[in-house]
Amino acid sequence: MLDQVFWEEVRQVNLQFTKTRKKHNWVRATHEGKTLASFPWPSHPGLPHDLIHCVVESEFRLKHGFWGLVSDGVDLLRINKSLGQATRNEITELSEQNLHELYLSEALVASFQTDFWSETITSQRRRELIKKYCAEWKIDAPREYESEILEITDRKLAHLHQQWKKLEVGKALHLNFLD
Repeated sequence: MLDQVFWEEVRQVNLQFTKTRKKHNWVRATHEGKTLASFPWPSHPGLPHDLIHCVVESEFRLKHGFWGLVSDGVDLLRINKSLGQATRNEITELSEQNLHELYLSEALVASFQTDFWSETITSQRRRELIKKYCAEWKIDAPREYESEILEITDRKLAHLHQQWKKLEVGKALHLNFLD
């Protein structure tokens, strides 16, 4: 369970990832019954990218990653524009938040998506992937993460992947950002 003191400034966001038969599945984010965001994402056999964000940002305690910024009420178009700028190393401010955690979140998500479906990744290999993707985002790699947090995140994502594969069309996975 996450330290409540650390998270006291972040609103809990309820997420619903719905599987459809179409080219796009849907994600919906709410807080206290109010929709913060609702958007499609391309269907593919793996876990939805933004679902992985939820797990990674919660486990790695990123208050201002993708879902933290959504929780803060930042417009998704502004977030996506800033992500595009990051590839040109144009780190800017968004909603009075430095975007370092957003970029770190993208690097961490990429490290968990890479090779996730094809093999078991050791903690050492995961650390190498984190360093690689941080370099691509032009940010410093974080301190060495403990093997435990890497393994917990891997297990949670593997469990969610199995749930997603078994999920019937029209049904949804529900997660809470901060759990």
